[in-house]
Amino acid sequence: MAIFLLLIPFLSNSQVFISDNVTGNIYREAADKSVEGSPFFIDDWSKGVIYMKDGSKADKFLLKLDALRNELIFLHDGQILSVVNPVKEFVLMPSDTKQLLFRCGFPAFERYDENSFYQVLQDGPTSLLKMNRKSI
Repeated sequence: MAIFLLLIPFLSNSQVFISDNVTGNIYREAADKSVEGSPFFIDDWSKGVIYMKDGSKADKFLLKLDALRNELIFLHDGQILSVVNPVKEFVLMPSDTKQLLFRCGFPAFERYDENSFYQVLQDGPTSLLKMNRKSI
């Protein structure tokens, strides 16, 4: 029985890590290598803060936004992981620009739902949002 439990991570499609209030699955890049360009909003890893819907936050990871999948990923011990926790918002802090705020929870619109991340350009009673996406 113990051997079977040790093999479960190797038999499953992805591993889950829990650290600093963040759970992640192994990130899988798009398999089509014939497509040029990057799926990321910013190609380089950025310092950042993730605010979860449960009120917790994580601020020790480097982050990227996969704009092709609208998916937040983070770097943990050399592994690239996609965030599984319900995220309220996150902030990217690239070295060459000001902080960039992304938030979800907005009403569904066209192909986007309440879990889609929008960049918040102006926050207040009426917010100005921008959808950053890439497509093939």
